Amino acid sequence: MNKKQKIANVLYWLAIAFSVLNFLAILIIGWEFIFSGKGVGSFAVLWAGVYATISTIIWFVAFLLDSERTKLTIAYWATIAAPVLLFTLLPVKFYIE
Repeated sequence: MNKKQKIANVLYWLAIAFSVLNFLAILIIGWEFIFSGKGVGSFAVLWAGVYATISTIIWFVAFLLDSERTKLTIAYWATIAAPVLLFTLLPVKFYIE
């Protein structure tokens, strides 16, 4: 594995970790609302959009360096699909309590 591939590998894992940790944070913070049937807060959608944008930039740099890592690419896009699925299945509402 050359230096370029090592950097790409680190960036792939950074993008995946950043995406997973932010999604978990959204789930943990919104846990009560999600399981009470109130849905997901409206700020969670904005948060997911921002972290998806940042992690996609990281992923894209990694992809430019080494585009042959299809398993890591699939894993990354699965972490981006998870919040999209959550927001599709649950209502997005603005709550202040």
